[in-house]
Amino acid sequence: MNDRIVALLRQRKEQWLRFHRLRDVRPTEASIARRTALRMERQLADEGFTTLPHIRATAV
Repeated sequence: MNDRIVALLRQRKEQWLRFHRLRDVRPTEASIARRTALRMERQLADEGFTTLPHIRATAV
């Protein structure tokens, strides 16, 4: 796996964890984290990383 994909996977994980941690307390910040994580999934799909089956659907 190349370094870019590894970095995107790490950032995506951090954003999803942030979303789950904040969704009940700070919904606006949680929404931003969710959108960021989805953007990272689209970037992963653009890089050709397709191990996560739902990425293709969100990348379109």
